[in-house]
Amino acid sequence: MWVAEKKKKKMMMMTMTVASQIAMILWAATAASSGPVQDDGDVGWPREFMHAGHLIVVYQPQLESFEGDHLTSRAAVSVTPEGRYETIFGAVWFDAFVETDRDNRVVTIVSVAVPRVRFQNATEEQARQFAEVLEFEISAWDIVVSLDRVLTGLELAERERVTMESLSVARDGAGPA
Repeated sequence: MWVAEKKKKKMMMMTMTVASQIAMILWAATAASSGPVQDDGDVGWPREFMHAGHLIVVYQPQLESFEGDHLTSRAAVSVTPEGRYETIFGAVWFDAFVETDRDNRVVTIVSVAVPRVRFQNATEEQARQFAEVLEFEISAWDIVVSLDRVLTGLELAERERVTMESLSVARDGAGPA
C-alpha cells in the first residue's frame, strides 16, 4: 500500500511541475505579445489575402530555428472558400532566407519557401498548389522584424520543446526516481 501511495504522490508532483511549466510559458507568451508595439515595420498578425475568391489567413508563425541566414517556422492557416461559410484550417512550414542587421537589430525576410503544407483530406497536388500560392503572396510582403522579437520567439520555442518533452516523460511514467 505504501508503494502505491508513494507512486501516486510522485505522479501528482510531476503533474504539478508540468502544469506550472505550461503556465509559465503561457504567461511569457502573453507578456511578450501584450507589450508595446515595436516600431520595426511589422504590420502584425494574422495576415489575410484573397486568392481566386478564397480568403486565406496566415496566423503568426512560431519560430523553430535561426541559424546564419536561415530561419524556419510553422504557422496555422485558414482558407474560407468562395461562397462558403465553413473555414478549413491547416498548418504550413516555412524556410526563409533572411538578412540580419545587427546594428539596427532587425531581420528582413528576403525569400520564403513552403516545404510542407498540411490540411486534412488534401491531396499532394492540392498541398503543392497551396504552397505555391503562399510563396507567391508572401514574396510581395515586406517583412522586417525586430531581432529581439526573433530571439525571444526562439527562446519561447525552446521552452515549449522542453515542456513537451517533460509532458511526454510524465505521460509515459518514466520520470526521475
